[in-house]
Amino acid sequence: MNWKEFWNQKSLEGSSQKQVGRVKNGVVLPFHTINLIANDIKQKIDLQANDSLLDVCCGNGLLSAELAKHCKQVTAVDFSELLINEAKKKHKDSNILFKQADALDLQLEEQFDKIILYFSFQYFDTYQKGFDVIKNLSKHMKPGATMLIGDVPDLAKKDVYYNTFSKKLRLFKQNILGQNEMGKFWSEAEMNRICQSLGLKGEFIQQKSELPFSNYRFDYLIKK
Repeated sequence: MNWKEFWNQKSLEGSSQKQVGRVKNGVVLPFHTINLIANDIKQKIDLQANDSLLDVCCGNGLLSAELAKHCKQVTAVDFSELLINEAKKKHKDSNILFKQADALDLQLEEQFDKIILYFSFQYFDTYQKGFDVIKNLSKHMKPGATMLIGDVPDLAKKDVYYNTFSKKLRLFKQNILGQNEMGKFWSEAEMNRICQSLGLKGEFIQQKSELPFSNYRFDYLIKK
């Protein structure tokens, strides 16, 4: 799957939520739900007023802008030039720096107190890519920093998502064409194995039921 092309095309959608795939059953998530997600992230990473935050795969900055209200500085990166351009147009907050960059070869000079990669880990669609992106991002963590890999499709709950014949048929067709839009469903064991290999501390977290995709997604907290 050509994910850059996929997300460049998404950037042409009308609403901010559609541009970053924040849609459930064909309906865009209302902004109060986006705020709920941002507050959940803030709580999980214990975001503080003096923290520096790296938001990886930030898209059009929908979550970046909410989280920027609660910390000192946000550096937000995405590999889609079109989405980064949208972010710069939509969010002119003085404490957000948007950059076009690929998470797999991200090389920033600074380290951060907190890092998030939310609703995007599935698009690193092999174990090796997942390993590589966590390894690379861990280099950008200050000692004692926290990283949240959030809203990850759970392999153990794959049938919860593909719960109708039409969904299963669509998956079958997409796999034949090499265009599976859901990417990879990850397991807790895979996440634990990556962290153990890198000498990081990982914690599997079940999402709260009020989060929109909690029935088949999980969060994973990493500490250095």
